[in-house]
Amino acid sequence: LERDLNKSKKARKNFDSFSASTKKMIYRWILRGKREETRSKRIRITVENAEVGSKNIFETQKIK
Repeated sequence: LERDLNKSKKARKNFDSFSASTKKMIYRWILRGKREETRSKRIRITVENAEVGSKNIFETQKIK
């Protein structure tokens, strides 16, 4: 996550502005992925959302 956030200054700045509880929720969501592909996808979603300033990790997922 750190490596990917550092690729975008805007994403890094926005992510750093998130509250500690929001960051903790995001970290847990990423780590709960069982497969490496799932964790990588969740990191990508987190960085994309941070670039636009969105804290909602479920925004880009299809919830049934």
